[in-house]
Amino acid sequence: MSERLSVEFTATRADMRAFQRFVTARIRASVRSPLYWGVLVLFGVVVGFVLSGAAGVRLHRPTAALVVGLGAGIWLVLAWLYKQAAVPDERGSLVGPRRVELDDSGVRQVSAVHDGRTVWAGVLAVHVTPTHVFLMTDTLAGYIIPRHVFRSPSECDAFIDFARRHTGV
Repeated sequence: MSERLSVEFTATRADMRAFQRFVTARIRASVRSPLYWGVLVLFGVVVGFVLSGAAGVRLHRPTAALVVGLGAGIWLVLAWLYKQAAVPDERGSLVGPRRVELDDSGVRQVSAVHDGRTVWAGVLAVHVTPTHVFLMTDTLAGYIIPRHVFRSPSECDAFIDFARRHTGV
């Protein structure tokens, strides 16, 4: 007899933000390789060389501070703009009421505007945070299940265990 687990909830923009934070943190961790740190050190050495005056360049410190401040301000504005552009559309498939089902063949998510299915071989990882369970289907994609939607911690654990048993991860 095949087992089936199901949970119903309303996905929110806050759930999407939690997923975006999770994915961004994983990408940052994977990018910070020895090459990344080597480039930063090299950049620091070059900047230190220029600031020390060893390059024969006279540095006007107030102008340098202004340029650094403007650069940081522009970076903050652009980061805010990107964050605002990544907000899900209320009419789209990422927010709103849905049901996520697990069975022996895979994961299914059903909402008013989308019905999607992934076989277990397509679920690459099961990640659990204090607030969510993410069934990852790619680096930037996955099923997002808030932990608070389970009736009990044991129901949440059973859901996670079922997914891990079927994915082998």
